[in-house]
Amino acid sequence: MEYNKTKTMNRVFELLPLGYRFVDISSGTKHGTLKKLIYILAYFKLFLSLGKSERGQILWLSEFKFTLPHIVCAKLISKLRGMVLIGGPHGLRADSMLLTNPSYQRSTFSTSQRLKLYLLDICDGLLVRAFNVLQSYTVPYAERAKRLASRPDKLTIIFPIGTTVDRPALAWEPSFKQSEELRLVFWGLANALHGLDVIPPAIDHLRAIGINVKVYIFSPANHFVSRMYLDVKRRNLESQFILDTDTLIRKDYSKVLFADLAISHLISTGIHASAKSLVNALATPNKLFEILGIGMPAIAARTDATIRAFGPDSCIYVEPCSSSSLAQVLESIYQEMVDIRAIAKRGHRIVHTQYSPQSLADQVARQLNSLPESINS
Repeated sequence: MEYNKTKTMNRVFELLPLGYRFVDISSGTKHGTLKKLIYILAYFKLFLSLGKSERGQILWLSEFKFTLPHIVCAKLISKLRGMVLIGGPHGLRADSMLLTNPSYQRSTFSTSQRLKLYLLDICDGLLVRAFNVLQSYTVPYAERAKRLASRPDKLTIIFPIGTTVDRPALAWEPSFKQSEELRLVFWGLANALHGLDVIPPAIDHLRAIGINVKVYIFSPANHFVSRMYLDVKRRNLESQFILDTDTLIRKDYSKVLFADLAISHLISTGIHASAKSLVNALATPNKLFEILGIGMPAIAARTDATIRAFGPDSCIYVEPCSSSSLAQVLESIYQEMVDIRAIAKRGHRIVHTQYSPQSLADQVARQLNSLPESINS
């Protein structure tokens, strides 16, 4: 339940007009063999707890259990108990490889890298086939998964990321005019989608024209954070970047309200063309829902997926992979040519109406009601 998407789904299921039970399939250990035994025991206990009365009911597998062992166990239970198995990937593994593996941040792939991506797509396609109904964030991502599975007619339920709870905006107010310092914040585990490497050149340009910007990064150390900070040092920008690799923000958003703007995703300059195309068409980051959900203005790459999800005026958009675009937008904000309060309010309104728990519950209920009774066959 720690992950915000799992919390959102749990909240939505609680609002559905049907019986619901959350089953915790987790191990609490990092020991490989012991972890597998705990998983098997948990699934066996689940099987024993289900009777014949479960026939025709739904077994919904979390997207974070989109692996062969979990899917085999869930499929076996659904078959033996006559249940409908619903589920899908949080992210297809080839897509995750393109965004999180440093060796794939290049313009061309080696033969072995192309082969690995191909095999990952085949494996994910086979896993998608196991579900009676595919769950996905968006229609385009569902279509991509169904193409991998060679099942273009597979039934689909769209379950957007959404927000965890209904709540008013937190007490955020921009303060850069009083402090004469524009403050940016990023939090979370960085990868190529977030594009932290886009930031230092933009801040360097703004410094040259007399605009003071300070960037706060709350992120565990990894390749993408290190790459960004090497560029910070090369440009002598250390006084304008605060890097904190220890503080966790997810449970306490009050820690980021000092900032004027929050960074969602900028898209790395080193990203492969295929990954850039994928992100443009499909990616709606969890981070963006978080930022808008607490009532802060979000800086986000202008992609088809983001515009489709949030519209043209609910985020502060910059061109993907572009430090010059980021610099221009930040300069406009500093010169008060952009009303970031109004943008923040529009973003907050969309998240808490279109993507609120009750709105998502209504969407999911309609989709469940439309499923054919013969689905399990």
